[in-house]
Amino acid sequence: MKIAFVTSTFPSISQTFILSQVTALLDLDHDVRIFAFGAESGIVHEDVAERGLLDRTVYLVPPPGALRRYAAAAGMFPRIGPGNIGRVAGSLNPVANGPGVVNLRALYSWMPLAAGRPYDIVHCHFGGVGRRVVPAVPAVRPGAFVTTFYGHDVYRETQAAQGLYHRLAVQGDAFIALSGPMRQDLIALGLPEAKTFIHPLGIYSDRFRPRKRVSVPGPVEVITIARLVEKKGIEFALRAVAEYSSRPGALPLSYKIVGEGPLRTPLEATAAELGLGQCVRFLGAKSQRQVEDLIGEADVFLLPSVTAADGDKEGTPTTLIEAQAMGIPVLSTIHSGIPEIVEGGVTGFLAPERDVPALSSRLGQLVEDAELRSSMGMAGRARVLERYDARKLADRQVDIYRRLIKR
Repeated sequence: MKIAFVTSTFPSISQTFILSQVTALLDLDHDVRIFAFGAESGIVHEDVAERGLLDRTVYLVPPPGALRRYAAAAGMFPRIGPGNIGRVAGSLNPVANGPGVVNLRALYSWMPLAAGRPYDIVHCHFGGVGRRVVPAVPAVRPGAFVTTFYGHDVYRETQAAQGLYHRLAVQGDAFIALSGPMRQDLIALGLPEAKTFIHPLGIYSDRFRPRKRVSVPGPVEVITIARLVEKKGIEFALRAVAEYSSRPGALPLSYKIVGEGPLRTPLEATAAELGLGQCVRFLGAKSQRQVEDLIGEADVFLLPSVTAADGDKEGTPTTLIEAQAMGIPVLSTIHSGIPEIVEGGVTGFLAPERDVPALSSRLGQLVEDAELRSSMGMAGRARVLERYDARKLADRQVDIYRRLIKR
């Protein structure tokens, strides 16, 4: 199949879930092209270069200024073929598609998609991307138009504007949610129930595998890998670590926080206020292989996600799947789709959101019981192999595509 992935940024070190889908589909010999509205600076996943993915990427960046956009557009039209010009022109109708098409910014959101043979699948990642590209469906003429939602596009973006996805609901062929709760929330937002499917994120389980551990005296290693934003709940992780560490007889632990984000400075201040300077280290962003090594060195993975003040929630954090694949027990929260990927009491523990005493109690159990950590780690690995292997999920994704095309 000829598949177009359209996303906000590529490559993005925080969006390995999109990268995994691309590489898994390439491994199945599908022709995947990536269309992105920009790229992140900084650390890039090693697979991007090793798989030559930038050669498969087109950036949808309009020239600055309306006059330049009009001049450049004149050179773009011959590339789409005479038979498609009428459809493209129709997509520029401001009555049907809104006044934003007049300045031609919208044209650059999808014109490259209209060039050449139509795609069997145009798959947009994030609801906002789907909303941006859907006016082009008549011009692009895909076999099916699919949008996957990931979290903030279901919760934060929709707080201010119900009906935000009305046109997408009408013209889209399928909407993919990461979990059962997310599917119900999408349906509540007006997406058709019959077109809304659950398809979880996956990882390469042969890359994330348990490491041989050498038992040496020292603190128990706890780790969080996340963007430093409110919904990751890292403030409550710090408070739980501080509460446990203050108990008489508490075992020493080392807490590493990997990632960057707008809350780094206030979180560092919170750690200092709690007297955690000796055991907490903020390591910043790391490459994917460095992340794999850091998880492999850990004893406990901690991610107490919460609903943010603006309504933003998690989808299903990929790092929780990665940690379980590597045999590391996890401590997280009863939040969004997390209970679907972490089996509470079996592959880790789940606490209520913002409940520091519950987090601290469960953290203590994991820190003090090496056998419990081992048994939960083995159960987590088995769960990932069964449900979240990227190659198995790619086969299912292709099945979804094929069913859509046959409709």
